[in-house]
Amino acid sequence: MSAPMLEIRNLAKFFPVRNAFGRQTGEVRAVDDVSFAIERGAVYGLAGESGSGKSTIARMIMGLETPTSGQILIDGQSVEAGARAHGKRVQMVFQNPGSSLNPRRTVGQSIAV
Repeated sequence: MSAPMLEIRNLAKFFPVRNAFGRQTGEVRAVDDVSFAIERGAVYGLAGESGSGKSTIARMIMGLETPTSGQILIDGQSVEAGARAHGKRVQMVFQNPGSSLNPRRTVGQSIAV
């Protein structure tokens, strides 16, 4: 059996919260212990409320953001933040949710269409 096309293992990204003097006073856990695998040829959607970490996960997969902890594997190879070696195989596709999602439908109904 081949490795998943994309595998996320225990991924986390925490951002520091600082006071007016620049001293760290806490952290925001944007992504905390996320794991999943996507097999080649499969179609998945990543849905969640605003601020739930979807874009942060995408930025880490693209190598634009460094994970606090965890591992990202593409075709079994680890993705390092800042590395562009996988850039030709992984791309972000932006869309306008206002024009692509019907607010009268649930996420499940929208995916099923």
